[in-house]
Amino acid sequence: MQAAASQVDGVLVVDNTPHDELTPEIQSALENLPSTTVPPGSAPRGILLIQNRMNLGLSKAYNLALALAVKGNYQFALLLDQDSSLLPGAVNELISRFQAIALSLPIGAISGRNIEANRVGGIAFRLSTTIPAIFRERAYAANRLIRAEGVEELRTFTNSGTLVPLALLPKVGVFDERLFLDAVDYEFSLRLRSKGYHIFEARQARLRHRQGRMYTLRLGGREVALRGHTPNRGYTIVKDTIRFARRWWARFPRDVTGIVVSTTIIIVGGILLLPERDARCRATIAGLHDSGNRGDA
Repeated sequence: MQAAASQVDGVLVVDNTPHDELTPEIQSALENLPSTTVPPGSAPRGILLIQNRMNLGLSKAYNLALALAVKGNYQFALLLDQDSSLLPGAVNELISRFQAIALSLPIGAISGRNIEANRVGGIAFRLSTTIPAIFRERAYAANRLIRAEGVEELRTFTNSGTLVPLALLPKVGVFDERLFLDAVDYEFSLRLRSKGYHIFEARQARLRHRQGRMYTLRLGGREVALRGHTPNRGYTIVKDTIRFARRWWARFPRDVTGIVVSTTIIIVGGILLLPERDARCRATIAGLHDSGNRGDA
């Protein structure tokens, strides 16, 4: 959070923890940086804390912050997860690349390049880097995506490290609150593209992203580091991904199929390889069941 505050005009922190106590990360940030309140119509400086005291979900959290950013007359909002840290110069690079592309193309968002801090080991690491690279190259060839100086066009972006121009929100809408936690970025990406906007990644705008939890397992007599989610997280991954897929498969079948396949590999791999298999199975089954229940969205 300190790294972000040094590069932007204001930081809006949405705390979804279901109690009054702040997380250690937020507490540390508030102790080391000035906090503020937002008078009507003014732009916050320093850090503004939005403490919900209940988990409203990622989409709702983003939308609360975006509404305040719009009131504060900001031009852009930079989305950041709690497990991400901007590297120096990232925001300036995102803005300069965005402005350059906007001279010739309708651009809906531009993302920084996520450097994964939780790296898996052995063959799992090679597969996790090689397979996405192969699919990425095929996507460029098949979809005639744009590559220019310092940027690459994306089919979908990752939430954390993405710069969104606030002027577009009245045209494309905000984040879909029917998705609680997962597929939020995929849904917004495809919505932007359905409206004719391009999305890009700026290669030199970098941030460290620490996804999931690390597990150390013994496979074939060797210790292997694998990255995965907690068992209960499988519930939202399955439910939200299915809801997202139902909405967008007819319009973007290739993109949605790829996302569903990769998500299936993550879920099945977690059940087969990671601890607490029974809990992972129960969460997956519950997510499959509740994906058709629109009343709990």
